[in-house]
Amino acid sequence: MEKILLGGELPEFTPDPDCKIMKKPLIFKELLFILCVMLIATSVRAQNCATGSEVTAPAGGTVTTASTLTVYNSAEAGPNGGAARTTVDTFDDAWRSGVTAANLGNSFFTASNTVTPQSTVSVAQTNAFNIFALNISYDYRDFPLDFRTTARPCAGSQIATVGERVAFLSKNNAMQTSQDAPRPASLYSTANQPLVYDEIEASSQPNRINTANAVLFTFSTPVKAFGAWFGDVETRTTGGGNPAIVRFLDSSGNRIGSDVLIQPRTTSQASCGNSAVGCGNQTTRWIGFADTNATARVKQMVVIVGYQGGGDSSWGDQRLSFIGPTAPITTTAAGVAVSGRVLNGKNGVRNALVTMQSYDGAQTRTAKTNSFGYFRFADVEVGTTYLVSVSAKGLTFMPDTQVFTLLDELADLDFSAQE
Repeated sequence: MEKILLGGELPEFTPDPDCKIMKKPLIFKELLFILCVMLIATSVRAQNCATGSEVTAPAGGTVTTASTLTVYNSAEAGPNGGAARTTVDTFDDAWRSGVTAANLGNSFFTASNTVTPQSTVSVAQTNAFNIFALNISYDYRDFPLDFRTTARPCAGSQIATVGERVAFLSKNNAMQTSQDAPRPASLYSTANQPLVYDEIEASSQPNRINTANAVLFTFSTPVKAFGAWFGDVETRTTGGGNPAIVRFLDSSGNRIGSDVLIQPRTTSQASCGNSAVGCGNQTTRWIGFADTNATARVKQMVVIVGYQGGGDSSWGDQRLSFIGPTAPITTTAAGVAVSGRVLNGKNGVRNALVTMQSYDGAQTRTAKTNSFGYFRFADVEVGTTYLVSVSAKGLTFMPDTQVFTLLDELADLDFSAQE
């Protein structure tokens, strides 16, 4: 962390003779000095990541950084189509096996949203995903194009132009429609597509052309494992392109280990550029990590997109999309109760209809609230994601649906009617 040294003495203070407090200059100066020190001590300063060695994560392979942190970089598949989606759906298998072997969890939960409509939203999205007690936020960020050769803020900078700080929550059939990166088959449903989180294209944002674009994930508490599918992760390590980078930060904003360079799939990068497949264009891959450090330390994960060169616009015009953030959890309970209350102001709502449906639609249960507004579902299977909704005559609820992954008894699933 950058240190600030206070040098020299405070200037001599001449008190106002009409102010009794000011007749004690030594006390005033001491208080002023203490206040100054407190402000400096409590100020939050962005950490800088100095240039240094990078470790390479081969396509379809792993690399270890910071002794115990293993990064999983899958192969790529694309362009979009049924066979490609099926292949993409297997890309997290190696990561899951590695996490299980390292005893970092025995169940995996993927955050997915089919409730929110397709829309354009402002970022950062705080607590956009909830995996049991873990809340995950994301923000699209900017890095200067020379961030690999010049010390720069580890997490980049928040996009300065407010109108350009947006993401497109997409229900399109591909991860990036114009780039044709396939969804994983498990998150593909033409009836109601789960949302893809897609960065607005930089070509429509002139203030961002000369920046390297990135997505920053922030965890509510440090984690030992995490991963997601990423679309159109352009990367090139030879020729006129630039590689994609993955970076990990601790709770103080310091980099953990070396930056991880994402290797292209193709062994011959001469064909990269334009619409060629092999350096990230029109493809989807899985990027995840597992850390066997004694204590969890990864507070943030940054994925910085690269550039495949050729006639494919410019580095600053590349963008990132992702879907299916996933984390492991250790489950111990089964057959637990889910209960809560439906309220209108401070009063319970009688006979409100509460519907609980498993995310895959295979299980649906209903309950009605009692005279005090309470409801309860008994013997609910853990390890499953549920959508619970409520309706009552003459009342509107906001939200009227809650989505959660059940790992233990839940007793405060409450709904409130709008005033």
